[in-house]
This record gives sequence, structure tokens and C-alpha cells, in this order.
Amino acid sequence: MIASGDLSPADAARNATIISEQASRMTTLMRQLLDFARRGSTRREPTSLEHLVRGVLDLLASSAGKKDVSVEIHADPELPQIPVDPAKMQQVVTNLILNGIQATPRGGRVEVELSYLKAEESNGMQSDMAKIVVQDTGPGIPPQHLDQLFEPFFTTKDVGEGTGLGLSIVYGIVEEHGGRIEVASPPGEGARFTLYLPMEATQ
Repeated sequence: MIASGDLSPADAARNATIISEQASRMTTLMRQLLDFARRGSTRREPTSLEHLVRGVLDLLASSAGKKDVSVEIHADPELPQIPVDPAKMQQVVTNLILNGIQATPRGGRVEVELSYLKAEESNGMQSDMAKIVVQDTGPGIPPQHLDQLFEPFFTTKDVGEGTGLGLSIVYGIVEEHGGRIEVASPPGEGARFTLYLPMEATQ
């Protein structure tokens, strides 16, 4: 219809915007499908989690600004570098923070906390762990959905707003690193994702 010239300039512009948005969603879906299929190979190197997270915040500054959502980071200054695949861990952090931004109403807040636990201070962990917490001030996650969050293609977002692969990919990457991820969403307190990553590389 656009090519035929039968549309008014306003209608043509509106249709072009719709086409662009749908193409962007398809690109995102294809990228996530490829990421989901390629899981398994990690290239770990000593990485500063604070530096990595601050880089992600720079990338997401525009998304947060459009919603008037503030994103804060609280990092333990003594947290050492840990062996992770930087690209994959960036993907994990990006997914979690972006989800928090999208779930948070205007004027809300997303907080990222970086710390570490000694094995003797943890609950049954076999080694020292880095800890990443992403907390938002959104409406939270319905209790009946908590057990399904990491299943492929499960999403609580509106149709067209999510692929249902983001958290599944996050879960897989964390497992590849020998870590674990937990989610909690007490009523009225938003969603809280907690990641534990070994301070030493695991096979």
C-alpha cells in the first residue's frame, strides 16, 4: 500500500512506523532464538562486575530516561574480579535490568547491588560467591507465575512485548557458570532477582 502511493503522507508514515517496529521485534526474537540455541560455550576471563554493570547502565540510560526510572548501583568496593564470560554476563545483567525498567512505573527505581559471600557465610554453598541483586519497584510478579519464569517462551508481558526467552537465557548462562538464580516478589515490594556466581571458575 505504501508503494502504491494510495496512502496519505500521514498514513504512510504511520504504516512505516508499524513495519519498523515489527521488524525490530522479529530481529529481537531471532537474536534470542540464536542465543538460546548456542548455549554451552563460555570464554571466561577475570572481570570486574561493577565495570560490567556500569557499562550496561550506560547502554540502558535512554530506556530508563524515557520512563523516568532511576537506576542505582551499590557495589562493595572490595569485590574482586571474578571469572565469567563478559559478553554472556553482560547479556544476563542487561536482561534483568531492562526487565526491571519495563516493569517499573514512571518515577520508580531499579537498584543493583554487588557483593560477595564467603562459603562459611552462605547457606550450603561450596565456595565463595559473588552476589548480584536486581530489585525494582514495579507491581511484582503474581505468585502463581514465579515457578514458570525461567521456562522458555513463558512471559507475563503483553502480546508483542516479550518473547519469553530472556529469563530462560539468563538461567542457562548462570548455570553454565556454576551459579544459581533466585527470584522473590513479596506483595507490594516489586521483583527481586538474586544471582550467585562462583568466585573461582567451575567446570
